[in-house]
Amino acid sequence: IVSIGNIFPNIVFNNVIELWIHDIIPFQHEFFLRITQSFPLLQHLFITDLTSLSYKRKKSPNNIQADQIVKYPHLILLDITGLNNDYIEQFLNETKTYLPCLTILCVSYEQLQITTEDFTRE
Repeated sequence: IVSIGNIFPNIVFNNVIELWIHDIIPFQHEFFLRITQSFPLLQHLFITDLTSLSYKRKKSPNNIQADQIVKYPHLILLDITGLNNDYIEQFLNETKTYLPCLTILCVSYEQLQITTEDFTRE
């Protein structure tokens, strides 16, 4: 599926393995939880945030746990090139996102260096 944003139907897409998402509204933690629930077999995820705003975790209005780990059990490719560093932190921090099968990560080297504090951060 190409070009979905923050608002999409609350149904399960069992046959979708590749997803391109973008929006002019910053993505929140709840959105990424919805992605994993709606696309359970997702293998390739491409994210474009059309805003320059930072990703900020907010308290969810729908009683979804804001500190719940987002799990992508089948994701093998993640393209977060050009996203704000807060999004990169969201995906690379194992206390926020679990990516057990990830083998291809597309991200700018400079942003990776900043997010990982020059590869010294644990």
